[in-house]
Amino acid sequence: MRYRVNLKLDAHQDIFEAVLWYESKRKGLGAEFYSEVEKVKTVLSRTANSFEVKYRKNVRWI
Repeated sequence: MRYRVNLKLDAHQDIFEAVLWYESKRKGLGAEFYSEVEKVKTVLSRTANSFEVKYRKNVRWI
């Protein structure tokens, strides 16, 4: 079973800022970081029950 991974607007903004910061350190590094974020979202969507529940009963932390 696959789950939908929802990120809050603040998380999207943090990721965007991190991409810009990494890109300022080395060309292409921001894209590498974003690729890793997407991989983690995929892992979470496939194996959500493997990760600890935080905050509320339907919020998982990876």
